[in-house]
Amino acid sequence: SDPRIFDFVDYITLDDGERPLASVLEHMEGVRPASALCRTFVRESGRVVFHDARDPDVSWAASGTPTLAGLPSSAYWHYRPTVQALQRFWGQRWNKLTLAHGCYWKRCTFCDTGLDYIARYEPVAVDVIVARIRALIAETGVRAFHFVDEAMPPALLARLADRLIDERLSIAWFGNARFDAALGDLAPRLARAGCVGITGGLETASARTMALIDKGVTLEQGASVTAALAGAGLVVHAYLIYGFP
Repeated sequence: SDPRIFDFVDYITLDDGERPLASVLEHMEGVRPASALCRTFVRESGRVVFHDARDPDVSWAASGTPTLAGLPSSAYWHYRPTVQALQRFWGQRWNKLTLAHGCYWKRCTFCDTGLDYIARYEPVAVDVIVARIRALIAETGVRAFHFVDEAMPPALLARLADRLIDERLSIAWFGNARFDAALGDLAPRLARAGCVGITGGLETASARTMALIDKGVTLEQGASVTAALAGAGLVVHAYLIYGFP
């Protein structure tokens, strides 16, 4: 609400960026009025105004392959490795990809499940994912991938693992997942496909709280899946919310 922010920026957009940015470009070209901007704050006559034309969002499959072209990536420093396994992962360079827009579970009571980036679940076909993987390898020379999903869908992971194995596409990858029972069954296949680690939100060590937050996972299931993943040689990192009410 403070108009002074617009001394430094011209537009502030919300949520997925493709449609809002396309609208801004059309506005700058004179073919779209400011009132038809999409999910965008601007300053008009000294006050902050929010415009929200309900244009359809770009589908996740059509959103394109990320690119780092033109960025001096070699000039970026990395975290110093530590004894903590996940921080050692973060200390390396990973190409970032998202397998599915949104969350396939979207029931956890503490999560902002009404937000578009969580509520609109839209997986991408394995053909598209593999094409994006190959494009990023060709551009960056890096064969390490961090899948930055809210929660990687097990069914999609199974199809992706099979494709990576069948095509002998050698990459290392990790990502965030629910401790879904299906994930434990997939562990050996994920490891063969290059998976090196799984992070997941366990959130609580209390069975009562676990049931209340509608995580869809029991403590026993979380332990079983973790054991299966670790048994397949994967690093497993569980997030906990200390003092969860």
